[in-house]
Amino acid sequence: MLKELIKSLHRAKAEVEALEAKVEKGLKKTLAKIHAEHGFDSVDSFVEAVKKASTEFEAKGREATNRAFPKAKRAKITAAVRATVKNLVKAGKSGAEIAKAVGISSASVQNVKKALGLVRTTKKGPRKVKAKGKASPAPAKPKVAPKARKKRAVPKKVIAGSPAPVPPPTEVPAAPSA
Repeated sequence: MLKELIKSLHRAKAEVEALEAKVEKGLKKTLAKIHAEHGFDSVDSFVEAVKKASTEFEAKGREATNRAFPKAKRAKITAAVRATVKNLVKAGKSGAEIAKAVGISSASVQNVKKALGLVRTTKKGPRKVKAKGKASPAPAKPKVAPKARKKRAVPKKVIAGSPAPVPPPTEVPAAPSA
């Protein structure tokens, strides 16, 4: 049994080697004629054309990428921009409307509003500063009583060939003491 498997493995390996040799031979023939099939005089002229086309294609790809995701330039927040933001906030404009009008991002508008004290503060108190080097203890979780488990109203079904299920213990009322 094992000898037969080893022999078939060797035959399969020999067949794979023969197929690889055929593929390599066919590939060499195809590549030797490829320049003529595409209208080039020599292999060198074909290779040069492929290199030129690939560099042009890569450059166009980079340009397209740059156009799709242009690198954002930092906004210059001048005194005039701050004054404009302040006036628009007092006029009741939203952050997005202000950003569009001034030509800055909505995050920059928020930063200017915060610097000018025009942002509503939350009702939360100040944050506690942690001491360096000391780990703060985790807040204690409130203890919750475990959930009561429900008892089955109907006993489990018995599958043929399996042992019968043991019924759950039933509570027997205590006899009144006399």
